[in-house]
Amino acid sequence: MSNPHQDQPSPQIEPTASAVGSSFAPIEDILDELRAGRMVVICDDEDRENEGDL
Repeated sequence: MSNPHQDQPSPQIEPTASAVGSSFAPIEDILDELRAGRMVVICDDEDRENEGDL
């Protein structure tokens, strides 16, 4: 079965203003993103390996 989204371009996603120049955003901004229906990546510790939860 083919994937109907395979040939679709990826949406352009702009980082929130508070996240520009930083890898981490304030929790208030993250909550606003979630309320708006957008996905966020949650990392448990800045000093750990590159992993996150969607």
